[in-house]
Amino acid sequence: MPFLNDLLQKPFKYGATGIFASLYREKARRPMTVIIGKNVVIPENVHIEPFVVIGDDVRLGKNCVIGSFSKIGRGCILGRNVVLKPGCILACRTIIENNVLLGPHVVTLRDQTSGICGVEIAENSFIGANTVIMPGCRIGRDVVVGACSLVKKSIPDNGGTWAGTPARPLMRTKVLNNLLRESAMAKLTG
Repeated sequence: MPFLNDLLQKPFKYGATGIFASLYREKARRPMTVIIGKNVVIPENVHIEPFVVIGDDVRLGKNCVIGSFSKIGRGCILGRNVVLKPGCILACRTIIENNVLLGPHVVTLRDQTSGICGVEIAENSFIGANTVIMPGCRIGRDVVVGACSLVKKSIPDNGGTWAGTPARPLMRTKVLNNLLRESAMAKLTG
């Protein structure tokens, strides 16, 4: 995998100015670190930012973007076009389907006592920043989870927008579509 070798050898560039610039320039001379476990499948067109840890037996889909300071646990599967913003932590055996965006610092948890892990996030979903997803939860297709939410139970497909601690439905997708359609018709007729 020549693109990974190039990735590991390029220094991480900081855009610092002012009093901390000399400290950052010193760190920029060191090569960035990406730790990749055993039996990891990384196809071409995957962008892995610096300071990422990828556990054993992980499969990444095409066109994935893994943000810096993210950790992907053992046995995770990421579909095509998945974006993990910086600081995401995925517990072991997390499954993320196609076209999913996880905001910064999203965390999927694993139960330490029973060992239950394995969050599933279905396709075309968006998870807001600083969201925590409890073990065993499934987030359905076409769902939006607001920032700083705590997902304690599974969310059904086409579940609309959920937010809060614990996460509750705010608006269903069909309701939102009907409201938008009605407002567009009112503008056309009025």
